[in-house]
Amino acid sequence: MRLLAACNSNLGADPLPHALLCGILGHSLVYEPLVKSQFRDVWREVVAAEEEEYKQPRLRTLQLAILSLATRPSQAHAVNAMSLARSVSIAHMIGLHLDCSEWRLPRWERSVRKRVWWALVILDKWIAMVHGRPSLIHKHNRSVPLPTLDDTDWGEFSSSLQVDEDTLIEHSMASFIGQSELALIVEDMLDRFYSQESQRRNSTAAGDDLRELSAKLDALQARLPDCLRSANGVLVDRPPATGILSRLLSINVSRQAQAIEVGLELCGEFVVFLENLNPGEEYDSFWLPLRVHRQINSLVCRPSLTENLAKWSSTSLALVRRLVKTLNQAKDIHKWELAESAMIRGNELLRTASTLLPDLTDLVNAPIEVSSNQTFNFDFPDFGALTDSFGSDWSWALNLGEMKASGS
Repeated sequence: MRLLAACNSNLGADPLPHALLCGILGHSLVYEPLVKSQFRDVWREVVAAEEEEYKQPRLRTLQLAILSLATRPSQAHAVNAMSLARSVSIAHMIGLHLDCSEWRLPRWERSVRKRVWWALVILDKWIAMVHGRPSLIHKHNRSVPLPTLDDTDWGEFSSSLQVDEDTLIEHSMASFIGQSELALIVEDMLDRFYSQESQRRNSTAAGDDLRELSAKLDALQARLPDCLRSANGVLVDRPPATGILSRLLSINVSRQAQAIEVGLELCGEFVVFLENLNPGEEYDSFWLPLRVHRQINSLVCRPSLTENLAKWSSTSLALVRRLVKTLNQAKDIHKWELAESAMIRGNELLRTASTLLPDLTDLVNAPIEVSSNQTFNFDFPDFGALTDSFGSDWSWALNLGEMKASGS
């Protein structure tokens, strides 16, 4: 609302900070096919502006940082992890982790503070889980309540909107609230299954924790509004508002820690979800830019694993084939860069899995090169000079989190 007021030079509207305006425009270019080709040039200015903002960090600095972390295409996950750590540090410095509901601040600023904080929580929890790294934000050191529909940027001004526009804004905010609630469950997963302390517990305690987390996910699913629901992987309310598709994908991924039977059923819903995406509008919707981290050499053939593979191989193989077919079509025909990124990682996993399941061998493609039109989000000074030195080979930055300790 303040962005539109500033751009329209409305009476009483403050000018929008130039760095934040540049970030908003750069982030938006990715979703506009006619100007998407300008992204690289504009984003270079955004990175420079963001670095200047960090010299005197304020609330708008974090807004710009979140835009940077959530902008597509993004392959520099190691660099983004460092940028997130810097952002969380600034959030603590300016008291964003504290409940400001009773502070003497304008209503819009209290809402923005709350939304920015929960955006950082969402990014922190998911990045920690998919990369297997410790979380930066801890439950014992925050007091910010979950956002509500009243925390939209429009607030009391929503009555001036058209009905359809007002509904989409409400649905997007509902999606953000749902992502925030899901982040709390992911936080529990991190504490109970990903922490060093959790590795020392017995299997009985782990089973109890798994059942409790499953119950929390079921409860969250049960209280979802209709706009956030899906039936067997197919969205009930379409076309969806911004953020809803990403939120549905997130909750599917978060449930994968359950039993193998339930996991296969959820994987089936995930495949149907991808198959039913609209190649145009929905491929270009908002998606959290996360990459799943796993050890390639972690597949060890144990007797119990062999038995399960034999029992479930036909079902799982059929799902894998449908998934690979959908992603390859999205990559080759519709040029969806997220599918390309997924298949880069997927091919590595397929090559490893084919040693246990030979029927997967024909799905393994030759190594995929990152498209030349992909632009990496670097958040530190002088990366332009580094780009000139390294050219397009940024493998050292893409895989910082996977490097093994060595003498070299």
